[in-house]
Amino acid sequence: MYINELTLENIRTFERPTRIEFLHPDRRSAPGSNGNAVSPRLPNVNLVLGDNGSGKTTLLQAVALAAFGPAARQANPRVQNFVRPSPLDRHGTTASVRALFRLHKQEGVHGGESESRVVVRRLGELEDIHSEVAGHAEIWNQVFKSENDAFFVAAYGATRRVELVETLDLAGRNRAHFRRAQRVQSVFQDSYSLIPISAWLPALEMENSDRFFEIVQLINRLFRSEKLQFSNSMIDGDYLFDRGEIKIQCQNLSDGYRAFFGWFSDLLYHIYLAHGNGAKLRDFRGVVLIDEIDLHLHPQWQMDVVRKVACALPKMQFIVTSHSPLIAGSLERCNVIRLKLDSRNRSAVWRPKESIHGLDADQILLTRLFGLRSTRAAAKDRELNALTRKARSGDNEAAKDLIAAMASGWESET
Repeated sequence: MYINELTLENIRTFERPTRIEFLHPDRRSAPGSNGNAVSPRLPNVNLVLGDNGSGKTTLLQAVALAAFGPAARQANPRVQNFVRPSPLDRHGTTASVRALFRLHKQEGVHGGESESRVVVRRLGELEDIHSEVAGHAEIWNQVFKSENDAFFVAAYGATRRVELVETLDLAGRNRAHFRRAQRVQSVFQDSYSLIPISAWLPALEMENSDRFFEIVQLINRLFRSEKLQFSNSMIDGDYLFDRGEIKIQCQNLSDGYRAFFGWFSDLLYHIYLAHGNGAKLRDFRGVVLIDEIDLHLHPQWQMDVVRKVACALPKMQFIVTSHSPLIAGSLERCNVIRLKLDSRNRSAVWRPKESIHGLDADQILLTRLFGLRSTRAAAKDRELNALTRKARSGDNEAAKDLIAAMASGWESET
């Protein structure tokens, strides 16, 4: 299952009907700058860039909500709050999320693929969620059952905390939320924790060794360049990573590694549960939403993390947010969706027309994607501009100072 497009209206900062199209593995082309179709290197990646408050997280939540359809009524109230009145809503307006999804046989669709439009709407001040399905109602009645595990959407908010094994209560989670709701709670609820790998992988090793080693290989594929090797050995109930001769427990990894490994291993857990004993996990289809994918990551890893994830799970559709120019520069412009607030603090969406792939961070920060006038500290930028004006007026000493300043840092030696 993939999402083709999303339209938001009167949802937080999205006032006017705002339509957003997404790339996915079945849609391998995108409009080029000359109107011709281009084929991106990573057809399963969508990067959402935008200023703080421009609607990036709202967009992710809207995709997750639309995927629930009627099952949203059974979800956590925090999910339903998404379409309830907010200070940004206009009194008496109808808030709606419209989504066009593409289904496959994985979702129980027989006789080929199916596309259908789902509408989640708040009418006036009513607090209930109304859903409408246009076309293929007999198919979607089955798809939208809360117990249909194949309709796969997983979401990860910017706060990603992994639960401790000793405090994890899987039975309690299952009673509180059906499984599809569990997969997306993180993007609606900051305090919602992720499943630790040591809570489920040991049992899988005993039950299905082939699936176990497939998961180990997927993890090691991502960490190979970091010279970390995921081990199938454990100490005190926690898996180990090998770095040369040094062994490191998962809980003792750096913040960056733990933040990344936490959501990726949780994703593998949910794919494994939904996929059962079928084909390889890398062939499973679905939508993965990640807020701030570069969270705590060193710049070196930011430059390659999206490609690694997209290639490890090539049939998954990724919609991720970031503020990082290094993340943006690792992709092509057809992978990028830019959100920007207008003068009325309402969200607008546009696609970049200029190429960004391969540009360095400074160059990208100075494009329309980020809109910076300079990447220097503001005070020093003013000093540099003052020296430039003096040099242009014929001040030779200022010209020398300008050259020296541009060739080195600005801090004075004491």
